[in-house]
Amino acid sequence: MNTQTEIKKVSDIVLKLLKEDVRCRNDDKWLTYRVMRHFTKIYIPFEDFKKIPAFETVKRCRANIQNKYGLYLPTEPEVLKKRGHREIIFKEEFK
Repeated sequence: MNTQTEIKKVSDIVLKLLKEDVRCRNDDKWLTYRVMRHFTKIYIPFEDFKKIPAFETVKRCRANIQNKYGLYLPTEPEVLKKRGHREIIFKEEFK
């Protein structure tokens, strides 16, 4: 799935959840949980899911370590290319 298709699909699901489930409007963790449940059959009780750091936090910590300190960079050139491409698309989509 390309990045634009992924953004559209996730946006549609988030819109639906925000409309149908008031709790999603007030709790990002619950919204993430509901989106995850939409895409997978993996079941984690919400009480356990709440203990998991936000996916965005994990990604930003990884990016900070790699970008700020230059440590543990990706070993596959395709990963760098894909991240750069996704960054451009996300900046354009959410400006």
